[in-house]
Amino acid sequence: MLKLHLHTTLYANKILCTNMFQRNRTTNLLYLHHARDVCNVF
Repeated sequence: MLKLHLHTTLYANKILCTNMFQRNRTTNLLYLHHARDVCNVF
């Protein structure tokens, strides 16, 4: 159950990272510096 929850959270973060990149490239550079590892899980 915990593993499933973790996978769902990571998937949501992946979508968030993708949306951030599409909306604002400048903000994305700052955001990815903090959440790069999460985005690269996939």
